[in-house]
Amino acid sequence: MQVYQEDAEQWWKIYHHTAAKAKKCENFIDVTLFLRLWSGGTDGEMAEGLTTDTEEILITNSPCFFEGLLELSKVEIAAFITHYCPLTEPGLIVKALKQALENARYRHIAAQLLHETCIQATD
Repeated sequence: MQVYQEDAEQWWKIYHHTAAKAKKCENFIDVTLFLRLWSGGTDGEMAEGLTTDTEEILITNSPCFFEGLLELSKVEIAAFITHYCPLTEPGLIVKALKQALENARYRHIAAQLLHETCIQATD
């Protein structure tokens, strides 16, 4: 957040570069670096961009999303869980998370996301 406050243009350059690499998912660390942006504190426009791109990665490439998420520290995961809330209808997100529950490697974090974020699983 400090970079954003001091130089918003630079923050957005970093953001767009990191998001583009994360979406390609050539390396899980790219997703980790992108998700790490959540731990810096988010507000308004920042949160909207992070949420939109996070949803895209989660829905289109769940394994990549979870591998990147699992490389975050416990503090960074807690920050993500605290701040992440879908902007769109959460149906596709809930579906991706429920599918992740079937994978032993992702089960614990998918369960946390289903139960500790503002995502409402209605079925």
